[in-house]
Amino acid sequence: MHRGHLPAEMIVGERRMESVVVDFRQDEAGDWIMRLACGHERHVRHDPPWTVREWVLTPEGRAAWIGRSMPCPACVAGAD
Repeated sequence: MHRGHLPAEMIVGERRMESVVVDFRQDEAGDWIMRLACGHERHVRHDPPWTVREWVLTPEGRAAWIGRSMPCPACVAGAD
């Protein structure tokens, strides 16, 4: 479910920039990717024992993240 572009919340002074999760998609390998309101995307893999994100495996788990704020490494990298 895509809720359109929501405004991105960014904290520039601390070099921490966050954006709102608007949707999910899968890449060609089947890994889940968050679509963020800022226009960037972020992989959210469940790859135990290194990364445990069991919530990404179910539609209900992913839906719970829609509308939540998430750090965006791409925004931080592009910030001046």
